Amino acid sequence: MLNLYLVPRHSKAVRFEAALRDRLEDTLREMGIIGRALNPSEFAPGLGVANLFHLDAEQHVLPGELTFESLSFVSDERAEFLPRNAAPGAFDGAECPGCEDVVEPDAIDMALDRMSFFPIASVRYNCASCCIDIPFSELVFSQLTAVANAWIYIEGVAFGRLNFGIVDHLAKVIGHPLMIVPEVPEQSMEDWSAACRTQY
Repeated sequence: MLNLYLVPRHSKAVRFEAALRDRLEDTLREMGIIGRALNPSEFAPGLGVANLFHLDAEQHVLPGELTFESLSFVSDERAEFLPRNAAPGAFDGAECPGCEDVVEPDAIDMALDRMSFFPIASVRYNCASCCIDIPFSELVFSQLTAVANAWIYIEGVAFGRLNFGIVDHLAKVIGHPLMIVPEVPEQSMEDWSAACRTQY
């Protein structure tokens, strides 16, 4: 299974204030994407949840698999590095943007640990090859990443390609383009990589 983050792309922090969260909820409920509330910001799938996925989804998975476990609206004062719960080794192979040398996995693990206690902007990587001191979030990852204060979190999907029309409509409601960040990549993610890197 796969989890997806729909992340607003903007140079400034975007937060889901109550009015915006209500508009997103109303929009998704009218489309049939979400159903009953599991808590104030988390929802079960609705009867029209299959519409959330790309039109060719049924060529890859069974119709009953076109669903999710839950959909949540997440907003926080503190920016977070996404994906939050990536599989071990998901960030291996990250490169320095200056010299393209591969970052040691231990340095990545240490930076991820530091982000649990310190603001993301203060977590930096000092490249020994080119002597550049850069923010950790600016490393070049093979796994798509983002830094955000707010996102839509879709947990437990079997298919990673979403319906462009619905994602585009959500982006208009939010007022910023959306990027899809996958979490816990599996072998089958190779087939979805182009879709997962698409910005709507």
